[in-house]
Amino acid sequence: MKKFIKAVFCFGALMLALTLAGLFALPNATLRASMVGALPGKLERAKALASPKVLLVGGSNVSFGMDGAEVSRALGQPVYNMGVYGSFGLKAMLDQASRVARPGDTLAVFPEYEQLTSRRNFLGVGEGHVAMLCEVDRHGFLDLSAEQWLALAGDFLGYAHTKWTKPKVWWNRKALPWCSADAFNKHGDVAAHRGVARKGFETPPPWQEAALDTRTAADLRAFAGAMAARGIRVVFMPPACAACVFDANAVWIEGIAAAMRENNTPFAAPCERYRFDDELFFDSTYHLSFDAGPARATRVAEDLGR
Repeated sequence: MKKFIKAVFCFGALMLALTLAGLFALPNATLRASMVGALPGKLERAKALASPKVLLVGGSNVSFGMDGAEVSRALGQPVYNMGVYGSFGLKAMLDQASRVARPGDTLAVFPEYEQLTSRRNFLGVGEGHVAMLCEVDRHGFLDLSAEQWLALAGDFLGYAHTKWTKPKVWWNRKALPWCSADAFNKHGDVAAHRGVARKGFETPPPWQEAALDTRTAADLRAFAGAMAARGIRVVFMPPACAACVFDANAVWIEGIAAAMRENNTPFAAPCERYRFDDELFFDSTYHLSFDAGPARATRVAEDLGR
């Protein structure tokens, strides 16, 4: 029996060592060359800006098709776009923004609708979030809630296993220019797709149901309250949304907006204001083209200036 227990213990220790080595010792050069690799620099630049400043918070929806220079000019304040990748989850984006914000700052938060209706998307459940934590933002481990630790447990194992068994997936793929760490300009906006022909996208099916998650609503309210206590303004902004998605799901979107108002975390403008024609989107229903950036930025500046 003792030999069996010892064997089990040794096997468990070996698996733990291999998992930790996979998570933290094996390099993930592909991820660091992708837009995810830009995150540490983005956090440093956002923190270095003088206050009062405006930080645009969200995933790739806010980094694509935005003109931070125009927003800055219109508001007369420094503006930086913190958007990177939606798979991190909205909670991680809020946590990162709270680290670099100072009294007098404004956090303009652009949640994607799926991050408001799906608890998993709000928490960032998936290997993308785990990869971000292990490779470029280990401070984020301190921000994880107990709920996130439980939800991400399987993803930590999956990510470690993939790095051991499929190294070429992580090391040999080349990121597209507009998805690379060098895709961003000095304001944090994606600029690498400037002049690139529109890639198009497949129209997704209509949502079967969508409503603001009650736990997420409570988290948003608590975050806004905590920031207000520090003298930081939080403004929730509708995401840029392709007409094909908006029109097919208008009832659900209006329901989400109504729930945000009832939650005392209202959007700063009607969601329809950020409905754009499909032809203005680059490669997905959330990625505006470069040329659409100034029009969106004008609306953002107007809404933040109210």
